Amino acid sequence: MKTNREIIINSSIDELILETPGIYAMDLAVEVLEFIEQDTGAYVKNTGWKQGFGLEVAIGVPIRIDNLEAELATDGSEVILSRVSGSRQAFKELCNAISNNDWNHE
Repeated sequence: MKTNREIIINSSIDELILETPGIYAMDLAVEVLEFIEQDTGAYVKNTGWKQGFGLEVAIGVPIRIDNLEAELATDGSEVILSRVSGSRQAFKELCNAISNNDWNHE
């Protein structure tokens, strides 16, 4: 069951930050990884996050979609998605999909 939480979204050319003030962001990070994997068909490396090892998200999870390589990590109350290499347009589209998703739905 997902709880209502405030999510602040900040983005730049090569980075998207989802912030959950006052709440550790690991649960949100896992939700974002699941969304990326299921809705975009991306390859998301299983660093242990699929088995519930949330701390494995803190070190960065590689993501590959066609010609885009990105990495998702957490830092306290922030989920940080960074473009490592590849298409800036593809990264922008991924960020838009993430930003437009309702992360507070039940």
